[in-house]
Amino acid sequence: MDPNRPMTDLYAAEYDVPNAPEPAIRYAILSTPRVGSTLLSLSLSSIEGLGTPLEYLNPIHYRRLATRWGVGRGIGAYLTTLLKKRTSLQRYFGLKAHARQSVCSRAMARALSVINFDRFVFIRLSRRDRVAQAVSLAHAQQTGRWSVLYDAKKGPARYSRDLIHRALADIEEQEAAWQMYLSALNQPKVLNVAYEDLANDYQVTLSRILVSLDRDLPQDFAQPVRPEESGAKAEWAARYRRGD
Repeated sequence: MDPNRPMTDLYAAEYDVPNAPEPAIRYAILSTPRVGSTLLSLSLSSIEGLGTPLEYLNPIHYRRLATRWGVGRGIGAYLTTLLKKRTSLQRYFGLKAHARQSVCSRAMARALSVINFDRFVFIRLSRRDRVAQAVSLAHAQQTGRWSVLYDAKKGPARYSRDLIHRALADIEEQEAAWQMYLSALNQPKVLNVAYEDLANDYQVTLSRILVSLDRDLPQDFAQPVRPEESGAKAEWAARYRRGD
């Protein structure tokens, strides 16, 4: 997998697995916005055999893949086919999910039993500094730039305390949704990972994630992308904390 290719390319037919086996290890990256989920998804996709943990529950990708696979709009048939098409030959199946795309969707929630989430390893990504996360979300909402891999699609970002405040409330709501979802499962296997650790101690943190998946970090593995550092975002966070 070429880490320089856009994430959208990883949904292409060339990444489907013909005659995929039954998955032995299933894992899900549970995310909220701006916590390094693109970095982690690219990292795991870059390691042979771990599959391609993408946003398969995102309605945009769901519709695209369901059409290509000829399974219509039935979510049950889609998820069954998803396992058959996206389980690696080494028997790993992974996905990435944002709360807004899954547990907050009634249709998706009713169908999750098809892929039996009770048998998943959950990699729970979060951010210790919620203000910095809200600032990053507010910035991305204005620019349309959700990853360092892409160019901005909108205009320049401007500081707005109200926008950051709304972003913070949205993040807290999504965090609560994931917590509620996991608490309803039967003793889920959850690995909590902080964005700050992934960004600042990447090799050690990725190795810890791989141990939960019964894998080791390849010796020649290179970090596929690095988190963006922004002085403007740090200034925004400081202003928000001051009450400006």
